[in-house]
Amino acid sequence: MGQILEMDNRSFTVTAVTGNVPRNTHFSFDLLMPMSSLSFMHQLGGLEFFTYYLFETGADPTAVADAICQANNENLAERFSMFANYGFSSEILPLTRLHLFSTASYGLGPAGSINTVIIVGSIAVLVMFLALTNFVNLFVIEGEQRAKEIGIRKVNGARKSDIVRQFFAETTFIVAISFLIGLVLATLLLPQFGELMRRSFPGDLFRSPLLIAALAGIFVITVILSGSYPAFYLSRLRPAAILKPHEGGVGRRRVVMNLAGGMQLIITLVLLTYLFGITNQVTYLQNMPPGLNPEGLVNIYNLNDNMKRQYPDIREQLLTIPEIEGVAASGHTIGGGTSGQGIRLLESPADNILTINEYRVQPGLCALLELELKEGRFFNPDLATDRQSVILNEAAERMLGLNSAVGRQVVMFQDPLEVIGVVRDFHYSSAANEIQPLVITAYRENINNIMVRLSATADYRPAMEKIEQTLKSFDEGYIMSTSYTSSIYRNFYAAEQRLGKIIRVGAALAVVIVMMGIFMLVSHTISRRTKEIGIRKVLGGSTSRMMAILYYGSLKWVVIASAIAIPVSYFLLERWLRDYAVRAPLSWWLFVLGVVIVLALQTIITIWQTWSIARRNPVESLRYE
Repeated sequence: MGQILEMDNRSFTVTAVTGNVPRNTHFSFDLLMPMSSLSFMHQLGGLEFFTYYLFETGADPTAVADAICQANNENLAERFSMFANYGFSSEILPLTRLHLFSTASYGLGPAGSINTVIIVGSIAVLVMFLALTNFVNLFVIEGEQRAKEIGIRKVNGARKSDIVRQFFAETTFIVAISFLIGLVLATLLLPQFGELMRRSFPGDLFRSPLLIAALAGIFVITVILSGSYPAFYLSRLRPAAILKPHEGGVGRRRVVMNLAGGMQLIITLVLLTYLFGITNQVTYLQNMPPGLNPEGLVNIYNLNDNMKRQYPDIREQLLTIPEIEGVAASGHTIGGGTSGQGIRLLESPADNILTINEYRVQPGLCALLELELKEGRFFNPDLATDRQSVILNEAAERMLGLNSAVGRQVVMFQDPLEVIGVVRDFHYSSAANEIQPLVITAYRENINNIMVRLSATADYRPAMEKIEQTLKSFDEGYIMSTSYTSSIYRNFYAAEQRLGKIIRVGAALAVVIVMMGIFMLVSHTISRRTKEIGIRKVLGGSTSRMMAILYYGSLKWVVIASAIAIPVSYFLLERWLRDYAVRAPLSWWLFVLGVVIVLALQTIITIWQTWSIARRNPVESLRYE
């Protein structure tokens, strides 16, 4: 308390110390300052600020929110009456929904996505279903092998409830062991999962009452789902049906098991296809030409007022560094947002204003970015008239209805400005979004960023050290903050890449579980048909013929599952791609590749097992007949 802090060559007094904010807040900070002390207070006419409302206890949230939105909309309509043709609306959102449900393009903290939560949760449920299906099938197979035991117990007086309790006790024991192993693995893998999701999880996560209750509920549901069918089905069979050969509902059980296996194949194929679709979309976006050269571009931001005032001298000093090819300044940077403005042709009616994004740059930035000129020229620092000039992108030229915009007059800020150049469309935000109309203005009054292009042969670390030393020579207290344009472009698709990694893990687990299930079902089928194989061999049947017969039974389920999974996958991918203005085509191979992978793995498992049994001496299977 009372200590003096130096920031931006100004002194601030510490007047309070707060407790640590919760880890799950969107409003995280190291220090708080009054807005009146900040250099951008002249921008209060903009819309770059957040407003918080505290409702009175007992107030109707819906009614108050509607009143706030109405007041905001009226204020916006009055302040921006020149855009009346477009209309304005504002939104108010409870803090509890801010992280996952906000539609704002920027916020105080990293935003989440309810769609990602739903997808991750769905994958977890599907993988759980696959494992449960295997578990139930295994119990049913074991139940067939224990059918005589159950029949004898019932003959000796065992009641149905006794057998049900026995099955549930065995199921509970196995599920309990599985849960313990799962909790240990979850604890060990939680840091890796947090790194994948870019979230940090508290060390006492598994002590949360809510999580404990959820795990207990999952445990009970797992026991009920996995134990009910074998317990109640096998316990209700009559002893005579169990002890007589070829009775006891074997055919019905086979249908249930095959249907469960078919569902497993459908889920696995959908996950694989979804994974291939996401990977294809991200690759498609990353391979799209950005319209500029991001390699070697370094953005220096968080400039204080002292550094901004000295920019011309800083630029001259930076250009003396051998690794630097060019230096320019701007008010905006790639991926850092734009300013929303109104624009119209000089000859258009005063109320015919169109909305456009604005990039404020100093002369030299367009050339530094290596933007491609369609016509005209870039800003010339030696021409004072260029301060009343603008450069458009092709999207803006199309929006204004012009075939050749150079030399035309447009109106912005109520001033006539001459179009001196048109650049080819370039992606100044994610390539997933349609390129919006953009106007580039020569804005020399204020800069927020210094952009530096390093040579292709430059060693980055020494070069960055030289840049930092140069900046500190102008202000010893300045702490350099940098970003790389190439990294910004890669980060445009970070969310999709994380989602792809999650689905990749889920698909891998699904494939492993399903292959285990196929192995189990094929083994069970072969064990039931061992005598049939022996008889066929005695009667002259070839090994390849018997392998074909056994393989056909599993092949038809892959065909049926594919016929169902492909339309479902197409529907899900098509809906997911609706959020992207630029979409990769849904090529046929996306849907065939998953089928080929599953079919290849199933073929290997089936042929391997059938080959080993088909080559046996028939005497081994018929010696006791």
